[in-house]
Amino acid sequence: MKKSKGQRKREQEIIDAYYDKRMRQLLEPLYEDFQKWKRGGLSHYVLFERIRQVHKENQKLYGLFTSSRDFLLKVIQFEAELERKQTSAPEEESARDTEDKPVGKKGRTTKSFRKSTILMILLPFFGRVDFDLVISKLFFPCF
Repeated sequence: MKKSKGQRKREQEIIDAYYDKRMRQLLEPLYEDFQKWKRGGLSHYVLFERIRQVHKENQKLYGLFTSSRDFLLKVIQFEAELERKQTSAPEEESARDTEDKPVGKKGRTTKSFRKSTILMILLPFFGRVDFDLVISKLFFPCF
């Protein structure tokens, strides 16, 4: 089914806003590191390592944003739903965090096991993708 011009424009606005969000999450800490370095609070070796890390993460972002438009929109939608759930019940989450957590397979907490199980269920709907890239983008958006 062909999408209307208005629908494609709206999708592009969503993608652009998400791109801006992700780039800010990636570059703002680096900017702060440059400021620390300029004031003498950070060595050039540490700054160089941070630049290398940001470059590596930027390459992963590039891979995400050059994937299919439909896949990217699904990732954005999924991440938005996760954020909504996390912000809608912070009291419930903090109450659960104070409880003792039983350990699941391979020493992981049941919470992290749940996240990976959910991801494994969702991956077939996203198509053929890099598993590490999806995990890093969905569960660790600031890295």
